Amino acid sequence: AQSKVGSEVHLSVAVVEYSTGGQDRYGVCTNYLCTRMPAGEESIPIYVQESDFKPPADPSVPMIMIGPGTGIAPFRAFLQEREVTGAPGPNWLFFGEWNRATD
Repeated sequence: AQSKVGSEVHLSVAVVEYSTGGQDRYGVCTNYLCTRMPAGEESIPIYVQESDFKPPADPSVPMIMIGPGTGIAPFRAFLQEREVTGAPGPNWLFFGEWNRATD
């Protein structure tokens, strides 16, 4: 949440690698960040966009977050925001992998 980290951008990255049709495939962004980004490179362009995906407006409402292999980054920001504002509502975060074998 910007209210917690200021002008910094924090990323939550997991390497995406899989095979299909006998060919190895790699996530475009994760592959770049984890294996191809030049050594010593300290910054990359990040484009922040407005979103309607937000935590509940009422801070006392319980928040249940489910990330079934889609990533936890937005939920991490929701929890940061609730921490900064002292929101009293309880929070639950459930997340997993795309593949049952690696969950």
